Amino acid sequence: MADQRQCRNGLFTFAISNQDKNAESRTNQPCYKRRQSPTKSENFMKSTAILFLCSVVASAACLNGYPNVRKEYASSNFVLTAKVVKESRTPASADGYFLEGSTFRVMPTGTYKGTITGSLDLFSENSSGRFPMKPGREYLLFVYEDHGRLSVDNCGNSDLIERAKKAAAEVARLSGKHKN
Repeated sequence: MADQRQCRNGLFTFAISNQDKNAESRTNQPCYKRRQSPTKSENFMKSTAILFLCSVVASAACLNGYPNVRKEYASSNFVLTAKVVKESRTPASADGYFLEGSTFRVMPTGTYKGTITGSLDLFSENSSGRFPMKPGREYLLFVYEDHGRLSVDNCGNSDLIERAKKAAAEVARLSGKHKN
């Protein structure tokens, strides 16, 4: 009669026979024991994989990387400080190039690059590239044109004016003037 032990560490079943001393090594069989819940290490591995994938997706929003102030200044159509006066919903473009988003009307308070007369309408797509703004707040903005719409790069140096003091000082040096 065989003496049988249960799975050790959930991996193998060992059948030990009194008549055959070598039976243990010949009769190792996988133990397919159903677990009710994941182990701590499985949860850790899943969490790590999800975190990694989320960071890859997040970095995909910044296809051109994170430009320094000099580089972004050079590639921008306009660089200005402006106050947001209005936000409105904007539907997706008919050609499918843009998703729906928001259009922010901004009133310039100072201009470093470009000639601006009156307000500007800046589009911000509802995607990982969104640059959210709040009406009534003032921003340092590096503005570029994409398929006929003016936008701000969320990976760049645009920010609330109170958080953009260093970038604003560098922009003033690059433009050779202080905000007017």
